[in-house]
Amino acid sequence: MGDDYEWANLLTGVEPELTATVDSTVNEHKCYRAFLQSHCAFEDFRSVLSDVETNIRVLNSEGNSSHNSSNNKQKSNKLNAAEREMYSKLESRKLAEKLSEQIEEVLTYAQMAERKMMEALEFEGGFLNMGDDEIRAFEENANRTDEIDRVRRFVIPLTLSMTHSIFDCVGRFLYTQDKFDDAENYYDKALGLSVLLCKSDDFVNLIGNDNLQEFLRVMADTYVEKMRAGKSAVSK
Repeated sequence: MGDDYEWANLLTGVEPELTATVDSTVNEHKCYRAFLQSHCAFEDFRSVLSDVETNIRVLNSEGNSSHNSSNNKQKSNKLNAAEREMYSKLESRKLAEKLSEQIEEVLTYAQMAERKMMEALEFEGGFLNMGDDEIRAFEENANRTDEIDRVRRFVIPLTLSMTHSIFDCVGRFLYTQDKFDDAENYYDKALGLSVLLCKSDDFVNLIGNDNLQEFLRVMADTYVEKMRAGKSAVSK
């Protein structure tokens, strides 16, 4: 269970008949913790993406202003053709390096958010893995079982939507930076979420018809963007 749940090991060691109940409680706690961590990671990603988009606009604006400034034109006029070309390449390289650093920051936060999202959905402590075996311990308490089911019906569609949003936003961001192949890869990640529809027999019922229709709609939009990125990559 890990150090965070050492108390559970101690409790079941003293009261072994409580093992099933403790295991179910720990698993439920892991679910809530995974979801909260995924939501925090999503908000961090959105914040970074917004800041980076602003920074890139500023960098591009400063690059154009610097290129057209009278001071730089005077410097350039004092250089011969070869020196002017070298100077221009140096300035372009500096700008490209700064832009690359900004893009890398977005990808770093996107990857962190992706890990947290998939933990909330799929891995140990994930709501998709909180199936009948984990809920069975609460069967003697109909109200508790209903509460868990309602939580899953709220959390899973929301987490699925946030995960798609991350992939889709990164794809669109990379497209604006002419990173067409990378954009296409992120659109593929977004489309790959459809595999979760087959995660369990009741997954479609779990997310509900309205959420399913919205999910299919955004997936269709993502597919169109993927095709656009693919065409741009070929014609680049």
